[in-house]
Amino acid sequence: MDMESATERFKRVKFLLNQEALLLSIGDVAKAIGSTTRQLRYWKKKGYINGIQSGTGQRKFNYPEVIRAGVIQGLIEDGYTLSGAVKRSKENDFVFKELRELLSERFNNVYERDDGVEFDLGEIEDCEPNQHLFVVLRNNGKNGFRIGSHD
Repeated sequence: MDMESATERFKRVKFLLNQEALLLSIGDVAKAIGSTTRQLRYWKKKGYINGIQSGTGQRKFNYPEVIRAGVIQGLIEDGYTLSGAVKRSKENDFVFKELRELLSERFNNVYERDDGVEFDLGEIEDCEPNQHLFVVLRNNGKNGFRIGSHD
C-alpha cells in the first residue's frame, strides 16, 4: 500500500481550506466557540453572522463565519457588549481575509524531515536570491522558523 506523502496530504488540505463549501452545523459551531445554538440563531437573525439553511433545514456555516462567530464570542467574554463585539469583529474582517489569502498564496510546499515537517513560505524580499522562510514543525514540539533553501 502506498503511503501518501506529506506534500500530497498538504495539497489536499490546502485545497479543502480554500473551499467556501466546507460547512459546519450550528451545533458544531456552538461547541467550537463556547456558545449556544440559541445565541448563534439570534446573531444570524440580526445579520451579525451569515449561514445557509441546508435542504434539510439545518443551519450551516463556512469557516470564515465560524471565525467571525468565535471572535464575537471571545470579545463578549472579554467584556464587550454584543454590538461592540460585532463592530470590533467587522474591523478584524480585513485582517482575517488578508491573512487567509497570504497563507493560501505562500504555503506552496511542505517537506518531510526526520524530526517532523517544514512548510515553505516562499522567497524573502530584500534577501539573497533563493532564500526562503520555512515554518518548522518538529515531532518534539520545539517548533520554529528557519531561513535558507530546501535541502
